[in-house]
Amino acid sequence: MAIASIIALALTFSAVSPDAPGSSQTPCWERDAFPILKRNCIACHGSGSAMGNLSLPDSARFRSERIRQNLSSRKMPMRGDLREADRNTLISWVEQGAIRCP
Repeated sequence: MAIASIIALALTFSAVSPDAPGSSQTPCWERDAFPILKRNCIACHGSGSAMGNLSLPDSARFRSERIRQNLSSRKMPMRGDLREADRNTLISWVEQGAIRCP
């Protein structure tokens, strides 16, 4: 019985990739933040339409604190359909320094 438990535990941990959602990996621009912003924000904040004086992706890293404040207060996105996991990833990206991927 103990061997079966050990095998089950080993299989559980081996199935979790370090890049899997929910991992403790620090979010970075290219892998985490940019894809979310591209899916949810570029339509209103792209190069041709910089609503709220915010043009993405050019200024995202430089305006990251403003992005965090608007996401935390739920001012953005205005249409309100950002997944909670994506909101948390963006906030975490800012809080951990808005870094680029290594």
